[in-house]
Amino acid sequence: MDSRSPSARLRASLTSLSRPAAAFGLVAAIAAGCAAPKDYGAGLNPMDTCAPERKPIVTAGNEVEKRSFARAKQIADRRMETENLKIQRTGGSSDILADIGDSLERDKLVREEYAKLQANPTGADAVQMLSLYQGEAANDRARLESVAQTTKALRECRARSIAQAQQELRDARSLPVPNPTVETAARQNLQYQAEALRQDDSLINQIFGEYTTMADLFAANQSGGGRSLIVRASAPLRANPSESATTITTASKGVRVRTVGNSKNATPGWQMVDFGGKIGFIQTSLLTAPATASPLEKLAHEQASAASADRKSSDDMRQSLENALGT
Repeated sequence: MDSRSPSARLRASLTSLSRPAAAFGLVAAIAAGCAAPKDYGAGLNPMDTCAPERKPIVTAGNEVEKRSFARAKQIADRRMETENLKIQRTGGSSDILADIGDSLERDKLVREEYAKLQANPTGADAVQMLSLYQGEAANDRARLESVAQTTKALRECRARSIAQAQQELRDARSLPVPNPTVETAARQNLQYQAEALRQDDSLINQIFGEYTTMADLFAANQSGGGRSLIVRASAPLRANPSESATTITTASKGVRVRTVGNSKNATPGWQMVDFGGKIGFIQTSLLTAPATASPLEKLAHEQASAASADRKSSDDMRQSLENALGT
């Protein structure tokens, strides 16, 4: 098996390309598939009636992704230097091939580092990311507040669109003379709104998740495993994230609990916690960040609270759609 880096293999395999024009053509082809940050707007219908309300949320998510991608490029550049991955230049047209090889190698490294930032960094990577996250926590809290407001506007727009589609279906069903074509069109519009709501949910959950990943990283590496939270009022510790789940025990007002798991994958409205060695779930509305919490920990709690409030709005619309469609 060839153990050489992609750039080294490219240099060896493209020595027959003596004309600069051919090499430049290859550069263009490579550039077309270069690493790029995630785009939260990809796949969303730009003609959707609520597209203007979605746009600020997409922009907020893309800003976070661009920031992560810029860090990935910085790390990749440093690795190119410190790991001596650059191809040696010898002069002449062969240097064009070296440039191509270096571009491929750097692109590979950017993809690797960007993927790491999408997961939970560990070790030296985590230490580096923590210093950056902490310095930006105040700005991120302001961005989160803005996202929460624009999310509310999107939910209100979607609720109006759903109500209008429901009325159209009712009108179609109550025509003096049944018209299957009209009723089918009205039903399809309502089904479209159901799919649009699903896309709204996915978008909002991902954006909220981006903001809390920072705090989860802080908790896992700085706080001994989990963020510290205070119980605001007597709260049952449930076996599952549901009000109908079995109560394991009750946490009294003022006691301290510690989060467990990755908040990005949590059930909105609930927080998995460790209370005196017992693992269970407490409603987010019954928890608050301690006064001594870091900006990152406060950011995570505010995200969880915003996600909890948003979830109820989404659930109400989904139930209304199911009733109208008879599903």
